[in-house]
Amino acid sequence: IGWQIGADGTLWDCGGKFRVEGALKAGVFADCASSNLSITDLSTFAIEWQGKRQHTAFVGDLNVSGVYQLNSCWSLRAGYQLLWLEGIAVAGEQLSGISFNSSNATTDVAHGAFLHGATLSLERCW
Repeated sequence: IGWQIGADGTLWDCGGKFRVEGALKAGVFADCASSNLSITDLSTFAIEWQGKRQHTAFVGDLNVSGVYQLNSCWSLRAGYQLLWLEGIAVAGEQLSGISFNSSNATTDVAHGAFLHGATLSLERCW
Protein backbone atom coordinates (compact mmCIF):
# COMPACT_ATOMS: atom_id res chain seq x y z
CA ILE A 1 0.00 0.00 0.00
CA GLY A 2 1.44 3.36 -0.92
CA TRP A 3 1.70 6.29 -3.27
CA GLN A 4 3.17 6.53 -6.74
CA ILE A 5 3.72 9.48 -9.02
CA GLY A 6 4.94 9.44 -12.59
CA ALA A 7 4.98 10.93 -16.01
CA ASP A 8 5.15 9.50 -19.51
CA GLY A 9 5.18 11.04 -22.92
CA THR A 10 6.70 11.34 -26.34
CA LEU A 11 10.33 12.49 -26.23
CA TRP A 12 10.84 12.77 -29.99
CA ASP A 13 8.43 12.61 -32.93
CA CYS A 14 8.95 14.04 -36.42
CA GLY A 15 5.54 12.95 -37.68
CA GLY A 16 6.74 9.76 -39.35
CA LYS A 17 6.39 6.10 -38.41
CA PHE A 18 9.09 6.26 -35.69
CA ARG A 19 8.94 8.00 -32.33
CA VAL A 20 10.72 7.83 -28.96
CA GLU A 21 8.70 7.59 -25.74
CA GLY A 22 9.76 7.66 -22.11
CA ALA A 23 8.30 7.15 -18.66
CA LEU A 24 9.47 7.95 -15.14
CA LYS A 25 7.75 6.69 -11.98
CA ALA A 26 8.57 6.82 -8.26
CA GLY A 27 6.66 5.45 -5.30
CA VAL A 28 6.79 5.10 -1.54
CA PHE A 29 5.09 2.02 -0.14
CA ALA A 30 4.49 0.20 3.14
CA ASP A 31 6.54 -3.01 3.10
CA CYS A 32 5.02 -5.65 5.40
CA ALA A 33 7.73 -8.35 5.33
CA SER A 34 7.86 -11.59 7.31
CA SER A 35 10.35 -14.46 7.60
CA ASN A 36 9.98 -17.99 8.91
CA LEU A 37 12.73 -20.55 9.59
CA SER A 38 12.31 -24.10 10.87
CA ILE A 39 15.16 -26.60 11.22
CA THR A 40 14.46 -30.10 12.54
CA ASP A 41 16.04 -33.54 12.39
CA LEU A 42 14.88 -37.01 13.42
CA SER A 43 15.98 -36.54 17.05
CA THR A 44 14.69 -33.90 19.46
CA PHE A 45 16.69 -31.08 17.86
CA ALA A 46 14.51 -28.26 16.54
CA ILE A 47 14.96 -24.55 15.85
CA GLU A 48 12.10 -22.26 14.92
CA TRP A 49 12.31 -18.56 14.21
CA GLN A 50 9.78 -16.02 12.99
CA GLY A 51 10.24 -12.36 12.27
CA LYS A 52 8.01 -9.57 11.00
CA ARG A 53 8.67 -5.98 10.15
CA GLN A 54 6.79 -3.06 8.68
CA HIS A 55 9.00 -0.65 6.86
CA THR A 56 8.90 2.06 4.20
CA ALA A 57 10.07 0.95 0.75
CA PHE A 58 10.95 2.94 -2.36
CA VAL A 59 10.39 1.98 -6.01
CA GLY A 60 11.80 3.93 -8.96
CA ASP A 61 11.22 3.06 -12.63
CA LEU A 62 12.65 4.66 -15.77
CA ASN A 63 12.19 3.46 -19.33
CA VAL A 64 12.87 4.74 -22.83
CA SER A 65 11.38 3.07 -25.91
CA GLY A 66 11.64 3.48 -29.64
CA VAL A 67 8.28 2.81 -31.30
CA TYR A 68 7.86 1.95 -34.99
CA GLN A 69 4.25 2.16 -36.26
CA LEU A 70 3.70 -0.84 -38.55
CA ASN A 71 0.13 0.18 -39.53
CA SER A 72 -2.85 1.92 -37.92
CA CYS A 73 -3.25 -0.83 -35.27
CA TRP A 74 0.14 -2.46 -34.74
CA SER A 75 3.47 -1.07 -33.58
CA LEU A 76 6.83 -2.57 -32.63
CA ARG A 77 8.40 -1.28 -29.42
CA ALA A 78 12.03 -1.73 -28.29
CA GLY A 79 13.70 -0.04 -25.36
CA TYR A 80 15.55 -0.17 -22.08
CA GLN A 81 14.13 -0.21 -18.55
CA LEU A 82 15.67 0.51 -15.14
CA LEU A 83 13.96 -0.58 -11.91
CA TRP A 84 15.27 0.36 -8.45
CA LEU A 85 13.85 -1.13 -5.22
CA GLU A 86 15.05 0.01 -1.79
CA GLY A 87 14.02 -0.99 1.74
CA ILE A 88 13.01 -4.54 0.83
CA ALA A 89 13.52 -7.96 2.42
CA VAL A 90 15.83 -10.14 0.31
CA ALA A 91 15.48 -13.88 0.99
CA GLY A 92 19.20 -14.72 0.86
CA GLU A 93 20.07 -12.10 3.49
CA GLN A 94 17.64 -13.22 6.21
CA LEU A 95 19.88 -15.89 7.79
CA SER A 96 22.82 -13.54 8.40
CA GLY A 97 21.10 -11.53 11.15
CA ILE A 98 19.37 -14.30 13.09
CA SER A 99 20.19 -14.64 16.77
CA PHE A 100 18.64 -17.90 17.94
CA ASN A 101 18.89 -16.81 21.59
CA SER A 102 16.86 -13.64 21.01
CA SER A 103 13.10 -13.44 21.32
CA ASN A 104 12.85 -10.07 19.55
CA ALA A 105 14.21 -11.05 16.13
CA THR A 106 13.00 -9.02 13.16
CA THR A 107 13.03 -9.46 9.41
CA ASP A 108 15.93 -7.67 7.72
CA VAL A 109 14.53 -5.07 5.28
CA ALA A 110 17.67 -2.98 4.77
CA HIS A 111 18.36 -4.17 1.23
CA GLY A 112 17.72 -3.06 -2.32
CA ALA A 113 17.79 -4.30 -5.86
CA PHE A 114 18.67 -2.62 -9.13
CA LEU A 115 17.28 -4.36 -12.21
CA HIS A 116 17.77 -3.28 -15.80
CA GLY A 117 17.48 -4.70 -19.26
CA ALA A 118 16.26 -4.44 -22.81
CA THR A 119 12.58 -4.75 -23.72
CA LEU A 120 10.92 -5.80 -26.95
CA SER A 121 7.17 -5.93 -27.57
CA LEU A 122 4.48 -5.92 -30.20
CA GLU A 123 1.65 -3.52 -29.40
CA ARG A 124 -1.95 -3.57 -30.66
CA CYS A 125 -4.22 -0.52 -30.30
CA TRP A 126 -7.92 -0.38 -31.14
